[in-house]
Amino acid sequence: MVLLVLLAVVWKQPDEPRPVVTKPAPAPSVVLPDREPVFSGPPTRTVADVRLPSASPDFQFSFSAIVQWSTVLSGSRHADLGAVAVDALLERARALTARQQVTEESLNQHRLAALLGEPALDEKGQVRSWATEVRLRLPDADQKHLQHLAALHRRE
Repeated sequence: MVLLVLLAVVWKQPDEPRPVVTKPAPAPSVVLPDREPVFSGPPTRTVADVRLPSASPDFQFSFSAIVQWSTVLSGSRHADLGAVAVDALLERARALTARQQVTEESLNQHRLAALLGEPALDEKGQVRSWATEVRLRLPDADQKHLQHLAALHRRE
């Protein structure tokens, strides 16, 4: 009988608690929005206060612009295509300003901006260059000199 009681007691004892193993919940899937394509514009160089000739040999314009370019030839061998683009654009500007009268400053700037805004190839065909934010002006000293000459002319 003792044996039966002992068996009943052992039989009725609760089992040792076992650790509960739970599977980790799957991480919520994170959906990242598609990245907006990054547009990088063409390479640029700023040109500031470059002297360009005018139709009057005594006066020069001061030219400033942002020069932009794109490569035309793949495998171009020039080390500095930006310099090629700037040189080509300055040659175009020089050809235009050499025929312009200094007394038509505003008109000259608009004409130059319109013409230089059109992409054009350099002489070797390596880059296509154009200009934005074109500024063409006479230096202050030349502007004052022109005003003085105009005043003298009016007096005569």
